[in-house]
Amino acid sequence: MKFFVILCLYIGILFAKPSQEIPTITQSAYEIFEISHITLQNKKGKSYKIHIAKPKKENHHNYATLYLLDGNVFFPILLNLLTHTDKYKYLPIIVGIGHESNLAFDRKLRTLDYTPPLDSKFNKTFTGGGGADAFYSFITGIVVPYIAKNYPTNPKKKAIFGHSFGALFVLHTLLHYPQSFEYYFIASPSLWWGESSFLPKNPAIASSPTAVILMIGEKEELKGEQQINIKQLTTYLQQLMPQNTTLRYVEFSNKTHGSVIAPALFNTIKYLNSQ
Repeated sequence: MKFFVILCLYIGILFAKPSQEIPTITQSAYEIFEISHITLQNKKGKSYKIHIAKPKKENHHNYATLYLLDGNVFFPILLNLLTHTDKYKYLPIIVGIGHESNLAFDRKLRTLDYTPPLDSKFNKTFTGGGGADAFYSFITGIVVPYIAKNYPTNPKKKAIFGHSFGALFVLHTLLHYPQSFEYYFIASPSLWWGESSFLPKNPAIASSPTAVILMIGEKEELKGEQQINIKQLTTYLQQLMPQNTTLRYVEFSNKTHGSVIAPALFNTIKYLNSQ
């Protein structure tokens, strides 16, 4: 526990300001996980880095799978957080989906892939985005089938995590393709994108995800374009979600948009382990 507190403090400092440094995976993480890195392409030939960690601890059931956006940086962060995992009976297979870039956060690429399409009236203000549906097709049509074919996964325990623009993508997937994952972890979504106009006025959630977890840092500041905050988003989703879907709102005290990353990732693992 002491180790985790120190590590969270370190990562909190690291992410208090934007950083393009990608942490090195520790030796302790290699002792817990079988780690591999591959490249997969979408149907148009665009390449993505796929980082995969399978727990070495034997699981008598098939593994839950956690898909991480911004995988180039969040994959090593999460693995390094999990170096003291004796209290967790089950760990998921962790799949980091990253761009073909040496940057921790490639703004141009993630803006394109993670943001939903907008009405044309927003094109001059919010540029370079709108590719969320194509990226969704890559994840569900190529990445998920690859993992299912090559690893012992439980098809009823697929989870996806995103932060900021990544959280916007997870939210978009939930609203338009809710059947794709059972667990949706949405951390500090960039609700200012398109002045929140991407939220459907009368959406219909046809299927029932197991859980939707919304997370935010107490010290986060709203941008001027933002028409809705995460508490209002929670109310919005409460009206949409079927009764058998668990919906939770988690606020981390004294955390900013950057420093919330580590506790949000750790909370994701904690929640999955409880299922």
